[in-house]
This record gives sequence, C-alpha cells and structure tokens, in this order.
Amino acid sequence: MEGTVHSINVKGSSTDGVGLPKTPVEMAFIYYAGVEGDYNNYRIRKNKGWKRAVSLHCLESLEEINREGFSIKPGDLGENITTRNILYDSIKVGGIYQIGDSVIEITEPIVPCENLHLLPYFRGINVSKVLKGRRGWYASVYREGVTMSGDYIKLISK
Repeated sequence: MEGTVHSINVKGSSTDGVGLPKTPVEMAFIYYAGVEGDYNNYRIRKNKGWKRAVSLHCLESLEEINREGFSIKPGDLGENITTRNILYDSIKVGGIYQIGDSVIEITEPIVPCENLHLLPYFRGINVSKVLKGRRGWYASVYREGVTMSGDYIKLISK
C-alpha cells in the first residue's frame, strides 16, 4: 500500500496550550519526540511523547466528514500528517511506514479530545459521535528524518 503526504501540519507553542488547529508547512524534520515546530501541551504534560510523537489522518476521511456538512481542512483535527490515497481502515496498529526519510510505527487510534469543541463547526455537536472510528492515528518514530509534502508513504511491515 502506498500513498502520499498531502500536508504536514504544525502548531507552535501558544498560551492556550491547545494543539489545534495546525497549519500546513512544506517540510519538517520528524524527531523521536515529535514533528519540528509542533508543540502539543497534552503530549508534553502527560508524558505521552514517544507513543504519540506523530499523528496522522487520511484526507479521504476528512472529505467524507465534510460531505456530512462540516468544513474541516487538513490540520484542523490536530493531525501532523494528512495522507492521500490511503484508506483509513487499511491503517493498523503495528504497521510500520516510511514517510520521506522517516520511519514510523502506528501505536493507537486517536480518541476525540475535548478540545475539538473549540473548532467553530463542532460547537454544540457530539464530536465523539461524528468522529467515532475515524479520528486518526498516533505513531512512534523509528527513524528520524525529513518529510515533505508530496513524499511517498509506503507500508514496510505489517
């Protein structure tokens, strides 16, 4: 299975400590502890860095959610990497992917967080219900490296 990086998304440190929405950048270095230029207060405070160093979401899932009446852009849900041409259900915990120069392992599905209600299109909506089973994935980093928009994403081990 192969796809590509649609976008790399980051949010710098802010006074609110909320890691979303993230904005796209053309390239970033992916470190063992996370993506260059991205600050996530929860990951830092709760010491979840290694297993949750990188978050991913599929562009096709965002498009599906938008067809239900939302206006979600890549990075809005807090994902670091928005993939293209990879189906959400094809991603499995334990899958190891090469993304540009970096290698990551999928560690767990993301559970919708309380901060999503801060996004204007989710106010007053049961976000957990809307995003159940399609919130995204966390990954740990096996090999650090540069990742760019347009890079291939290749499954190298299941």
